[in-house]
Amino acid sequence: IRSTKFDPNGVTPRRLISHTAGLTVHGFKDYRQGVPLPSLVEVLEGKNKDDGAVFIKWEPGTTNVYSGGGFVIAQMIIEDVSGEPFAEFMRREVAQPLGLSSLEWVWTPDLERRAPTPYDDKQKPVGYRQLAVQAIGSGICTVPDFARFVAAAVTGPHNEPVGRGVLKPETISIMLQTQPNITPSG
Repeated sequence: IRSTKFDPNGVTPRRLISHTAGLTVHGFKDYRQGVPLPSLVEVLEGKNKDDGAVFIKWEPGTTNVYSGGGFVIAQMIIEDVSGEPFAEFMRREVAQPLGLSSLEWVWTPDLERRAPTPYDDKQKPVGYRQLAVQAIGSGICTVPDFARFVAAAVTGPHNEPVGRGVLKPETISIMLQTQPNITPSG
């Protein structure tokens, strides 16, 4: 993580997820399917179209600025620690235990068959797009599966535990706490 002013050790997983790590690049442009995608390192270096390089612009922990760049690093951590691609890790650790059969991070033929056709501002079909970074905005699923995903953060209608056995109730509680130096959000 590049910075000329701030200590990169101030960038922590919690700050990455709460957008308080002081990192740049709000979001990233997408690609048509079939186009070769840049690697995560190339995205961090600013080789993702014209989005710019990710670096520490503000002292970590002092401000809340939405940073898709932080999620690039979060994805890299998950992949480095697990030794597998982000989508496979999330499928095994989140989607399958929650029973979310449609939750994916990469377009599949089955999802394409079931999805509505996306259109541009001139009402022309544009096809399905993909991001080089799956951890930011690449989750794809049906509305019922998305509802089940969100509902896992609360006690279920039949007294199912918060987290549904995928996350500990204490972890959900921490996730929902307001973080320091940000507007009221978890």
